[in-house]
Amino acid sequence: MKAYLIARVSTLDQSDALPGQVYRLQDYAKRKGYDYELFEIRESAYKSQRASFKQVIDKVIDDSGNCIIVFDKIDRYTRNSNSQEVSLLNNLCKAGKIEIHFPSDSLFITKGPSAQQQFMLNLGVSTAQYYSDAISNNVRRRNQQQWRDGEWCGKAPIGYINTARSDGKKWVELDPALAGVVREAFEIYASGTSSLREIARLWRERYGLRNVHSSRIDQVLKNPFYYGEMRVLGKLYAHNYAPIITRALFEQARSVREGYKVKPHYWGGISRPHRVCRVRMPRLQSTSNEKNASMKTS
Repeated sequence: MKAYLIARVSTLDQSDALPGQVYRLQDYAKRKGYDYELFEIRESAYKSQRASFKQVIDKVIDDSGNCIIVFDKIDRYTRNSNSQEVSLLNNLCKAGKIEIHFPSDSLFITKGPSAQQQFMLNLGVSTAQYYSDAISNNVRRRNQQQWRDGEWCGKAPIGYINTARSDGKKWVELDPALAGVVREAFEIYASGTSSLREIARLWRERYGLRNVHSSRIDQVLKNPFYYGEMRVLGKLYAHNYAPIITRALFEQARSVREGYKVKPHYWGGISRPHRVCRVRMPRLQSTSNEKNASMKTS
């Protein structure tokens, strides 16, 4: 019987765990005498986007014969019992198309699993989901504390670069190549002499920044990070990094943006803010009496 061995990690930090999974899976397949194919997947077992895992499932479905899917442990199978992939594999297992083996958990799910097997699987999935949710909560709380301490957690906005201090702590510094470009964009827009489109064209032609359009410039001009505050989930937190502009310049640019109005067009010195729509009326048909009257007159 063909076996599909799936070694799986959720993050790059867990990549060191892959060799151990691969060893245990291959050792299990060799001891059982399975003809196997090995897949190493680096993507979340909990989030909705699991392209690599889905490709393996599609390959299993296309297999004409019965087969075995082998995970090292239940938490490498899934951490979300409601996912589409899990539902599909469970249905295939109930139909006798596949078997699902978890050697490290000593659990083997076959067609018509016993109540104890099903209970152990559900318990393992629930435990894995609880573990994942707990990690997410801890990360969220840690991020919230970092925001309150004035520390940015993600990728630095344009004009800044992500670095690390001498003590190893992550930090955000001014980008020597682009900080001045961002400041210039605020100054130009705040003067009211140039539009977002013109500033975007300036970035492309003078500074060689590709794929920059007016929407990107609009995002920059609305970002309070540049004067000293970071917006996270709708809240503002003062950060500890060097500002690129002053708060006064940011507010001036915002006043220009909010006060911008589309100017009306003029034709021959006359303002026409609204277009006049002409409606063509249907042509009325002559009645039979009108036709007879016209014939008698003629």
